[in-house]
Amino acid sequence: MRILYATDGSSQARAAGVLLAGLNLSPRDKITVLTVDDRRGEVAADIIFRAALEDLSGTLARIDTQTREGYPDEEILNACKEWSADLLTVGAKGASGLVRFLLGGVTARVLRHAPCSVLIVRPEKTSIRRVILALDDSNSARAAAAALTAFPFPAGTEVQLVSVLPFLYRQEPQRQPVYMPSGEDEFNVIQDSATLIDRLLGSGFRASMHLLRGDPAAALLDHCEEQDADLIVMGSHGSSPAERFHRFLLGSVSEKLARYAPCCALVIKQPGE
Repeated sequence: MRILYATDGSSQARAAGVLLAGLNLSPRDKITVLTVDDRRGEVAADIIFRAALEDLSGTLARIDTQTREGYPDEEILNACKEWSADLLTVGAKGASGLVRFLLGGVTARVLRHAPCSVLIVRPEKTSIRRVILALDDSNSARAAAAALTAFPFPAGTEVQLVSVLPFLYRQEPQRQPVYMPSGEDEFNVIQDSATLIDRLLGSGFRASMHLLRGDPAAALLDHCEEQDADLIVMGSHGSSPAERFHRFLLGSVSEKLARYAPCCALVIKQPGE
């Protein structure tokens, strides 16, 4: 795995390094630590790299460092493409005046345009024990599920497969909507989840299934809070408008989860997205 770890030296960014150090990486994996020069000079970059190497000291992965000049979001995206990164790892927020993840345009640009999966780390969650997989019937969600089984999580990680079932409803005059769950959707998600649970159990995970109802983003955020999740994993896009599942669309549900989740967030992208 080729991991690009973008850092500005802030406590938020350093949390990402601590989390990476706890993953089950091997010498075949490579972490490139990237900082974007904001005209503070080489001494500041050296300080950032020393802190990053300290945070990553427990990893078996190979590590190198790179400095680039320019706008942070553009240089991070360019580096992802040039180095064929499999995963971009960033802190939830950057230092004032530097890279500001989850604050406006940088987040939207990184999440929407990175050619690889994006892992956003919060300082309260620097180790992974419990993972929530947001699952619908889209190809993107299936790709996220496949990537999850191969991701280098620590041994004994618990994975909860969580689907927010759709509601069909009719609006009667001067009355509240009457909600009618779709039995076919429920059957399909249970069937898909059971297959995935078998795969996860075979890979050494602890796995369970949870069916929720309601607004997708709100239901998933509440579940993450209630379960004290360390990470939520999702696809970058969801079902097409013709399908009846709520769509996990980057820029809507996925972006809301990445922005507001009380835990780390991993957005899985397929090649070409």
